[in-house]
Amino acid sequence: MIKHFIRGIILFLLVNIVFAIVPASIDRNNIEVGQTFNLNIDVSNTNSTPEIDTLRNDFDILGTSNSSQMSIIDGHMNSQKSIIVTLSPKRPGKQQIPAIKIGNDVTNPITIDVSKTPQNIMPKGDTKAQVFINVSLDNSSTYVNVPIIYSLKLYFTVPLNNLSMANFDIPDAQIKPLGKNTQYQTNYHGKAYQVLEQKLLITPNKTGTIEIPPARISGLIMDHNPNNFFVSPSNFNIQSKPLTINVLPVPGKNPQAILAKKLNITDSWSVSSESITIGQPITRTIKIEATGVPYNMIPELKLDTPKGVNSYPDKTLTDTSVVDDKLIGQKTFKTVYIPTSIGSIRFPETKIKWWDINKKVEKAEFLESKTYMVLTDGKKPVVPSNIVATPKQPVKTTLKWWKYIAIAVAICILSLIIAVVIKRRFGLNRRTAQQNYNLIKKATHDKDIKLLNHALIAWASSYTNEKIYTISDIKELTNNQTLHELIDQLNLALYKGYPFNEFDSLLEQINILSHRKKAKTAEFLKNLYPE
Repeated sequence: MIKHFIRGIILFLLVNIVFAIVPASIDRNNIEVGQTFNLNIDVSNTNSTPEIDTLRNDFDILGTSNSSQMSIIDGHMNSQKSIIVTLSPKRPGKQQIPAIKIGNDVTNPITIDVSKTPQNIMPKGDTKAQVFINVSLDNSSTYVNVPIIYSLKLYFTVPLNNLSMANFDIPDAQIKPLGKNTQYQTNYHGKAYQVLEQKLLITPNKTGTIEIPPARISGLIMDHNPNNFFVSPSNFNIQSKPLTINVLPVPGKNPQAILAKKLNITDSWSVSSESITIGQPITRTIKIEATGVPYNMIPELKLDTPKGVNSYPDKTLTDTSVVDDKLIGQKTFKTVYIPTSIGSIRFPETKIKWWDINKKVEKAEFLESKTYMVLTDGKKPVVPSNIVATPKQPVKTTLKWWKYIAIAVAICILSLIIAVVIKRRFGLNRRTAQQNYNLIKKATHDKDIKLLNHALIAWASSYTNEKIYTISDIKELTNNQTLHELIDQLNLALYKGYPFNEFDSLLEQINILSHRKKAKTAEFLKNLYPE
């Protein structure tokens, strides 16, 4: 018995080694009984034919076709060959397209949900209509700025031509097409209909009841009677029923909470070890994926930066896509952190609140805290010195020397006061600032980040009467958050090789803070103008 068991394990392993997975996909996800959809099987790497007879238990096989595509990517030619199988489900419920054998390989199984055929989609119950429209919403209620999906389906049993749709407008909502239109077949009341379907995204911008007007389509019905030699088209004008949406105000107590049907958050760090060194960059990447809303419904993240760390946020990456007829908004936040002092640094836990649209309840997701030990090198932490300093013996001096020193100090102080008064009186500081400002303009015009770095330091020094060593020191002198971010980006360009293209924006912020616009700079540069 043990031998049979071992043989079974070996056979199982061999089968999994021999069989490779052939990619397979379907063109539609929302399927009703009697409707058709296409199963696409990639046969680029095989000469075998798929054994599709295994599908007959749950699906009607209505036909097969071949498809081939050629593309050139980076100078390399790629070809893709596919076999397209047109299927129609026999019964409602959860169905599985099983793994289909292709030579020594198999396709990946696919699970689909099949719904029942609706009973009352024809206008006024006219079961003999050759052309009609059916419209529906994925939800009859929503929230302000949260879109809903509007589906428009044109059913027809005769050839059509010159199709056109009347202006479709909703005063208190935005309308956008959602993907491309699709075409398939379905059986309804014993008739085979062609269906042309288009989905729209409707986003209401105010609360209350919003009425969606009827969709109106016109065109020509082409005479397909084989007994008639001449084609005699006839006009048709049809319209759908109107629909209404109940738009609710933003729920919950937190107006900044994300509204979504589902929320998925990933948080990753570029350094997995618990210890790092001074100056070693750490990249944190946070990806927020919200189902049911576009990316602009996801607010910006506000993360606390611990002391002893400089932060350099990258530009936020955004995307809105449609997956399985579901709208998914994404935002990716990436920040580079550089530790500037030794010891333990802790990035605190962050709470992200969101509102579950389906369950109508507020929820929260948490980004876990992260702690690093900052070392001087990769091995040894800095140990405080235990050397006890030897007290110095007092220096004996005479009163005569102290008099000379006091007189010299007084002369220096008096000379410094006179120099400052003359400098302010004759505007030397102002002329120096103007020269430095012109240097900043030249650097931004030439897109020279090194010259821009020196010009900014000189410009700030001329206003503070102090020595400014780095452009990061300028951040300590102003509360202008936009300027802070631009300085961080410039630092990354100078020391990390990142691209920097915000020259005009930086010059604009300098204009705001310069002497030319004192009225606007008073609240931003309180410390830049000595009393």
